[in-house]
Amino acid sequence: MENKTCTKCSQTKPLDEFRRDVSTKSGYKQPCQECNKKQSVIWQKEKYQKSPEYKLKRIINSAKQTPKRRKDLRQQILSVYGGKCVCCGETQPAFLAVDHIFNDGALHRRELQMKSGSEFYIWLKKNDFPKDRFQLLCHNCNFAKYLCGVCPHQQ
Repeated sequence: MENKTCTKCSQTKPLDEFRRDVSTKSGYKQPCQECNKKQSVIWQKEKYQKSPEYKLKRIINSAKQTPKRRKDLRQQILSVYGGKCVCCGETQPAFLAVDHIFNDGALHRRELQMKSGSEFYIWLKKNDFPKDRFQLLCHNCNFAKYLCGVCPHQQ
């Protein structure tokens, strides 16, 4: 098992003592879980005891911003990958999806332990939108490729 050094306590610990985070280069968050808990308790005491409404404001703001950030990132990805289905030319953003060209999407998500599309979008951005493994397909072409191995437009 690999080890990682905590930025807070400077102790070298096994990777299972750090939280997974595909948006970081190492794949793990800093600091370690133990230090993170200590830091969180201190932060909560300082912020929430001084201002109880702070927590409520923070929750409301986060809920409002998250969908916008996700939407903006998706729009950026669609733009970088051409904005249309490479098979049929569909341009409606609601119908487009990022496709693994070599049909290794399930394996790729398992390797990176991704649990959501947002994590995949973040990974694409952190890796400079690789175009050798990914393309845009509309959902119809993507599903047909999955079922038949090739989209009917290409036959």
